[in-house]
Amino acid sequence: MLFTNVTPSPFDLSFRLLGVPVRITPVFWVVALVLGGSASPDMAVVWVAAVLLSVLVHEFGHALLQRGFGGEPSIVLYAFGGYASAVGVRDGWWRSVLISLAGPAAGFALFGLTWAARQSFGLPDSPQARVFVGSLLWVNLVWSLVNLAPIYPLDGGRVARELCVRFLPATTGVVASLLLSITVALALAVWSWNATGSLWNVALFAALAFENYQTLQQYNLSRGA
Repeated sequence: MLFTNVTPSPFDLSFRLLGVPVRITPVFWVVALVLGGSASPDMAVVWVAAVLLSVLVHEFGHALLQRGFGGEPSIVLYAFGGYASAVGVRDGWWRSVLISLAGPAAGFALFGLTWAARQSFGLPDSPQARVFVGSLLWVNLVWSLVNLAPIYPLDGGRVARELCVRFLPATTGVVASLLLSITVALALAVWSWNATGSLWNVALFAALAFENYQTLQQYNLSRGA
């Protein structure tokens, strides 16, 4: 499974921030560099720094709300961004929805703060600083919007799952959320190819569609359907 918990390794970078354990896997740095596509080492470092800050802010949006609801959160950054998990979060579908939305909300907040700072103080003189600001704006707007797509396990997909299970019979809700995930992921894969020609985007959405298809097959088998 591509989008699941990542086993710890001796090469992970581990630390605590705001009382939350954070673990960064080596493949996070590799994928961030590949996504940057810069031939210039200094610009590559600037891009990776912007991605690191953005993903951390996103995951802390989840983690701090998890803690607010009684949980003990931890964060892992890996190839496909990151995830915040927690034990002890108080039950409630609406809490799960709010926790899922908190990540994109934090990203939009960072976008807004960065945009306001640029409007107030102008662009910095340094090319590296300009790239950093531009990367922060792009990542926190575009990636936050993508995360709201109703594709499991993206944040929007988690919200869709909670709402489907809440307002439909449980079994029907799970199946409906998986079918929605597959349909939207395939549609975005086709759109990405036509609009951007990016093989990375196509591969990402195709992988999400395939993962949800596998989950649907396994779910149907488990209930004898």
